[in-house]
Amino acid sequence: MEPPKADASVGVVSGALEGSNVSAVNALVKMIELSKHYELQVKVMKTAHS
Repeated sequence: MEPPKADASVGVVSGALEGSNVSAVNALVKMIELSKHYELQVKVMKTAHS
């Protein structure tokens, strides 16, 4: 398998800051939603098991 060829349009800029590709607020909201969903599922399983 051959290694990929270098792209001439790609470069490195000294002293530049890289921006994030993730919205912190959206990620936090999604994490809270998933946590609540998980807790609900655990509660349902405990109720069904008793």
